[in-house]
Amino acid sequence: MAILGELSSYILEASKSMFATRFIQNKIELSSENEKFIDVIVQGLKPHVLDICFNCNGRHVIQTCLKRFPVDRCGPMLEIALEHCKGLSLNRKGCCVIQSCLELERDMGT
Repeated sequence: MAILGELSSYILEASKSMFATRFIQNKIELSSENEKFIDVIVQGLKPHVLDICFNCNGRHVIQTCLKRFPVDRCGPMLEIALEHCKGLSLNRKGCCVIQSCLELERDMGT
């Protein structure tokens, strides 16, 4: 968990990195049941969600969170996507995030 504490301060840079993004996605996939881990990742991502959504590597991190984390923990990401839906939808990278949000909504049955 010490690595995660350090990672939180570099989450923006790591999410956008061609190499580090896969590391973060892998940690999300392997630790998606760990509440403390989810808190660290969500809090680290929260101020940067929009920036990450528009990035070709970073969008995968957001999509992995939406796919792996419990829906109630994805609130900050969903709120920002909804707030900036038009801009994201008109962007090639952002559009993929919007599609993941819609799939999440569909899977919830709403």
